[in-house]
Amino acid sequence: MGFFGQPPGTRPPRAPREDAPGLARHVITAGDVADRVTVRKRTWSASPTTPGFDLAWLPAPFISQPAVARALPRVAAALHPGGWLVLGHSKPGGTPVEDALIRLKTVAYGGTPLDEAAACHPLHKTGLTSVPTMPTPSGAPASLSARNRHDEHRRPG
Repeated sequence: MGFFGQPPGTRPPRAPREDAPGLARHVITAGDVADRVTVRKRTWSASPTTPGFDLAWLPAPFISQPAVARALPRVAAALHPGGWLVLGHSKPGGTPVEDALIRLKTVAYGGTPLDEAAACHPLHKTGLTSVPTMPTPSGAPASLSARNRHDEHRRPG
């Protein structure tokens, strides 16, 4: 699993938690998947351009728009055939004022204000296929899953 974030030194003020991979490892160890899951934190600029991940997390609300645009093709290329990219994005649906405030705060803190429709286009452009937004708690950003559609070359498992 890869956590892809901003290049070093370019984090917005509300950057993802530094200990996110540690928290993920704790949850994985507490479950029954520790023998099948490895967590690695990578910056998009250091991500491989050859397949190496089954799952990658790209939190767009915490990463600048130019960085997301540059990262998506690299992260997509880093997925194994059949691998998944989870793209965090804004979750509008309140009043017009609430939605505008979410967008303003995301931009003010240096993030990328994507809703589901705006997130789907760049995912398709990189050759990934999209599925509906994953459920998230009220007030939390949404997450859209996209799959590397090149399943015919799936690695043995």
